[in-house]
Amino acid sequence: MESMAPPSDNRHQSIHNAHLMWHGREFFGSYQELVLNSAFQPIFSLAHKRMVGVEALVRGRNADGKAVMPDQLFQLPGTLDDQLHLDRIIRSMHVGNFSVMQRHPAWLFLNLNPNLIIHGARNGVLFTEELLQNFGVSSHQIVVELLEKRIADEQALEEVIAHYRAMNCLIAIDDFGAGRSNFDRIWRFRPDIIKFDRSLIVHAACNPLARRILPSLVKLAHEVGCLALIEGIETEEEALIAMDCDADFVQGYLFARPVAWVALPQHAAAPLVSQLSSQWRSVMEQDQQAWQHTVEPYKAAFAVALQAIRQDTTIEIASRSLLAAHPQIRRCFLLNNDGVQISHNIGRHRSLASSQHDMDQDRFSPLNDAEQADWSRRPYFRQAMQHPEQIQVVGPYLSIPDLSLCLTLSASILHHGERMVYCCDLDFSG
Repeated sequence: MESMAPPSDNRHQSIHNAHLMWHGREFFGSYQELVLNSAFQPIFSLAHKRMVGVEALVRGRNADGKAVMPDQLFQLPGTLDDQLHLDRIIRSMHVGNFSVMQRHPAWLFLNLNPNLIIHGARNGVLFTEELLQNFGVSSHQIVVELLEKRIADEQALEEVIAHYRAMNCLIAIDDFGAGRSNFDRIWRFRPDIIKFDRSLIVHAACNPLARRILPSLVKLAHEVGCLALIEGIETEEEALIAMDCDADFVQGYLFARPVAWVALPQHAAAPLVSQLSSQWRSVMEQDQQAWQHTVEPYKAAFAVALQAIRQDTTIEIASRSLLAAHPQIRRCFLLNNDGVQISHNIGRHRSLASSQHDMDQDRFSPLNDAEQADWSRRPYFRQAMQHPEQIQVVGPYLSIPDLSLCLTLSASILHHGERMVYCCDLDFSG
């Protein structure tokens, strides 16, 4: 290998040029007896159906050509100064290779250890500025990717991040959802991108509770002004879940593995994303049909109960008929036009209830008596009042009386000359 930059381009005289080697069409690094090279894993926009960035990863091998795993590589430096030195060699190599990729516009995601950022805070930003200038890379193409690690001085980290943001770099929080993820960092650092750890998508594919939570986490990211990237996607099922969560970007072996920059597939994932989008729409249509098929019998029975109430059947009798006909209905109740519950919870007789439901009623007995409770904040009340005489279906959400997931059917009706909202809770835990 030649320990020199491309002879025709003086830009590539980097700060760590003594540790960079140009060979053929890319830069290599050297550290101790190891040879290092860059591998780039594409990041794709689901909406644009193309690569919008790459995450730079380091690969190493010893003098015998044997691969050295990244974990082993980062254990070699003994002191923080040694770690920072290795980090800067790697960053120089990544930025150098990115500079000759000519795949603009695209982002370069650079992993930065928060502890090293703080350790090199005094000249770290200046190093980055000079590095980008030497290689002719614009700062707005750099995504500073903070590993989700606990550090002692979060205030110092916040100040360094402010410097990178002032340079016009983007900020990303990596591995969010793994280990001790800190929501406080989202509020304090206001990252541009949140990278959700692979563990979340894996759990979402096999755990219904995780499946329900992940869209809420993506929604949280959007509501605080962050783009959402789900990493580690390896199967079509995981990709469809990412789409259903409204993720902005995806990364993972399903779309592309880390490769040298010369092998980057800029548009290779477009047919796959198009296929997945079509598949997702088909699944959504099937789910909607299944939902209608499931809910319609309950809406029909609820309409019968409403009609009975309009004809002066008591709430108790109409509700008992509804409960007897449909075991999935947990309780019925009546609200006044202020959303205050004016009836007790009319539930199934304990002899007819499941043993688990009995135990839930016992464990949450302080919440069972809901008479005079104010449910005016609940969507099932607000929607019913906004659409009089029309049956509303709201949920799933957490039901307070037994902490179970439920759907609520509701309708605003005139009862004895006053506007009331009749409701029934349908068990959704299954």
